[in-house]
Amino acid sequence: NFTISIMVYALKLQTLAAASGWNERALLTTCRQGLNPSLHLQLAIYDDSIGLEEFIQNSICVARRMQNCFEENLTLL
Repeated sequence: NFTISIMVYALKLQTLAAASGWNERALLTTCRQGLNPSLHLQLAIYDDSIGLEEFIQNSICVARRMQNCFEENLTLL
């Protein structure tokens, strides 16, 4: 499930952000690198300038949409 996975991943990233002292760009790069390849591709439209929190929120939103599409396609089979 894309949605649950990205929410768990987001929580881990927020914990890392609080503890690491890394700058925003490093955190965002790490976030992008750890994404599911399908989700990573969908999120390529977002520039790093949006910041980590907005990127995480967009990731969750896109993951939900992808999950809904996947489930709808399964019901059509």
